[in-house]
Amino acid sequence: MGLTLRNIKGSKLTTTELDGNFTYLEGLSGNGPTGSSGTSGTSGISGTSGISGATGSGIGIQSFQTLTQGAGIPWDYTLGYNASVLLTTSTGITITGATNGDYGTLKVTQDSTGGRRINFPAGNLFPYGTYSFSSTGTASDLYSFVYDGSNFIWNFSKNFS
Repeated sequence: MGLTLRNIKGSKLTTTELDGNFTYLEGLSGNGPTGSSGTSGTSGISGTSGISGATGSGIGIQSFQTLTQGAGIPWDYTLGYNASVLLTTSTGITITGATNGDYGTLKVTQDSTGGRRINFPAGNLFPYGTYSFSSTGTASDLYSFVYDGSNFIWNFSKNFS
């Protein structure tokens, strides 16, 4: 049994990409490839201290990408799973590149006028079938989703200011 790690774009991670990205992984065993000795670890996947003994800042840390609002809000998920947008008008959103099991966070900030909203298309599910946004100018809302291969299933928290 082997373990394949992929980056957000789906490409296999190289040894260089792995260095500095993992503190440790537990429960890995089997006859996977053996890596070279790392800084503080034993050896590779078959070792007990991580991949090639690498140490780093954690798994999946990523800054927010800024989405640009035009006729709609396009979000290319392959460029990042954290995104933010400043609403200057009410508009729709389209998320591309997500695959089954993906998740993400969208920070939505009102312009100084406030009262703007995103109109989510079909295939977006919300608690109790509804969603809303802060109406106060400059307030922010956080929307988080998981994608099940067919639907974006959202949860949200409002009115951070």
